Amino acid sequence: MSTLEPQKPSYTARSKTLLFEYFKKLGIRILYFIVYLAIFIAILLYLKTKINYEELDYTKIQFPWHSDPKSYLVPYNQTFGDYNILLDTHSHTTYSDGRMSPGKLIEQAISNGYNAIAVTDHQTVEGGLAAMKYVEENYAGKIIVIPGMEYTCCRIHMNFLNINETVPVVSPKPTDNDLKVAINRAHELGGLVIVNHIWWSLTMQEGYNVPKLVDHPTKEQLLEWGVDGFEVVNQNVFDLPTYQFVKNHTSQLVAVAGSDTHYPNNDFSYTIMKTVNFTKEAIMERLKPSATTQENVSFLLEPAGMRNVASAPFTSAYYKYTPLMALSSYFENFYTRMTGTYSFKGTFCQPSKTILHTEMFGWLDILDQIAC
Repeated sequence: MSTLEPQKPSYTARSKTLLFEYFKKLGIRILYFIVYLAIFIAILLYLKTKINYEELDYTKIQFPWHSDPKSYLVPYNQTFGDYNILLDTHSHTTYSDGRMSPGKLIEQAISNGYNAIAVTDHQTVEGGLAAMKYVEENYAGKIIVIPGMEYTCCRIHMNFLNINETVPVVSPKPTDNDLKVAINRAHELGGLVIVNHIWWSLTMQEGYNVPKLVDHPTKEQLLEWGVDGFEVVNQNVFDLPTYQFVKNHTSQLVAVAGSDTHYPNNDFSYTIMKTVNFTKEAIMERLKPSATTQENVSFLLEPAGMRNVASAPFTSAYYKYTPLMALSSYFENFYTRMTGTYSFKGTFCQPSKTILHTEMFGWLDILDQIAC
């Protein structure tokens, strides 16, 4: 009896099987590659949120000059008389989101020609108190520090000048009554309340089609609530409508100029006045709104900024982490993460949203360009 041999698969069938196995293994490898790449990208993006470092070493910055703005700038109202105070009413240090320590902020202010400065860190007076101590130990009689804070939320930014105690911000979006309570508390502490950069607060937030600070109180409301003045110059922006509002209420409001310093940079403006004594008390008395406020206080403005700008060296962390951060930044191009305006209460004033740029996930556009 003959034994039947098993029929061998045909050449074509064998080829199909081998081809199938090849593409199956290739698909698995591609899948592994995609998974590993996704994990790698996730780790990169996670590290970028966790690795916080300064690119520049602001502790080593120097200000080897002394500007004299009085020698070449003319007061906004040109009939303004002599003055001996050049005041910055708005500045920040490392106690909030500033990059300079209170000491470095003071050194920059002196170099740029200020002899008085209000240190107004977000949500705290500690930076102002530290700046006062630094001046007492190093520059007594050369510059006056007015401690204060910037009351910051999703409705308004206000400077409370000449207070020694932090006024708490109870909510990212306080009610009208909350704001009135805060204003009254600043007054109880002996401070003045200055509403900051309305022009910025009402600027539309990109990607949301709403103002940066939604439901900002009107100037009329703020006047009724008892604020003492408005910042009509912030950095190199002159807010003419707000200045005109102050001019129409000269017995109730004062107009001031502030640098809003966060980094070593150009200073653009100075609040100026004449005082009999070179003291904090004399400056605060001059700032109080009265029938003659606009005759007592004016400001200098140089839109191009001061003639000298300091630069800081790179930190060692910059050289260590920047290549990694640059690589993670590449993958961030595939999406846009929008958070809106920061509330300084750990949240944002607009809802967060992510826009995925799906067009970037293929190479068809590049191939089309090459083909063309």
